[in-house]
Amino acid sequence: MSATLDSIEFETFADLLHRLGDIPAERVWLRPAPGTATARDVLAIHAKTGRMCELVDGTLVEKPMGMRESLLAVCIGALLHGFVRRANSDSLRVRLG
Repeated sequence: MSATLDSIEFETFADLLHRLGDIPAERVWLRPAPGTATARDVLAIHAKTGRMCELVDGTLVEKPMGMRESLLAVCIGALLHGFVRRANSDSLRVRLG
């Protein structure tokens, strides 16, 4: 069962950010107001802006990385992995000579 902001006492915005996992403030959407967002709001923001958000205790939190960025990270990782494997293989051949 998730808590709602009605049941959580916040003194400052920093308290809210801490509750959300010490995330950067620019990831927290203020419309709708924190604690009042619904799944419909997640879908509406995605349809309107293309941005992906999560619903955390009634607060919209923008995901730090979308599908496009994730695929790019995987491709870069695969290229680096191949490079490192070849470099390690070549250095092993040189040592065993």
